[in-house]
Amino acid sequence: MAKLNQRKIRWIVRQWNLSNLSHYQIAKQQKITVQHAQRVATKYKGIQQPKLLNPGRQPDKIPKQQIELVKRLFAKQPCGAINMEKIISINGKHIPHNRIHKIMKQEGLAITQPTKIKSEH
Repeated sequence: MAKLNQRKIRWIVRQWNLSNLSHYQIAKQQKITVQHAQRVATKYKGIQQPKLLNPGRQPDKIPKQQIELVKRLFAKQPCGAINMEKIISINGKHIPHNRIHKIMKQEGLAITQPTKIKSEH
């Protein structure tokens, strides 16, 4: 199934409203299923210039309390992000290990591993 960009969404909605093409023809031209074409058409129904509803989100800011907790715990017991996540969860709090690793890299407590760069964002 193809990913729809702004232009393709507008085209689908326009064709759907004009009823020039059948639903099957619209879906076939955009290389999507008929059900997906219906979803797109009903989602943007009545909108002249549809805009993508979820353009993406900004990354959350890390609270200073979490930064301090990770720094204190690392000073007490140096370990990796996954083990630190387990230790923190035993104490009744939860911080995802990806966030812990991000904090550790910001504070210089962890190094970047070149072999794992592809999987990190």
